[in-house]
Amino acid sequence: MYHIIFVYKYRRKVLSGIDSELKEIIKSISENSDFKILEMETDKDHIHLLIKSEPKIST
Repeated sequence: MYHIIFVYKYRRKVLSGIDSELKEIIKSISENSDFKILEMETDKDHIHLLIKSEPKIST
């Protein structure tokens, strides 16, 4: 499991009106890829994702 946080440069408030559309876009990306989004929350200036994925590359 991975906890990923996307933050906008200078913490600008750009997600205030598009949060529902952004969630749908991210869900469609995960459906076409090999990871699953367990939790997703958006705020005005950042996005939290809890992702379940199998590691593909070993070190």
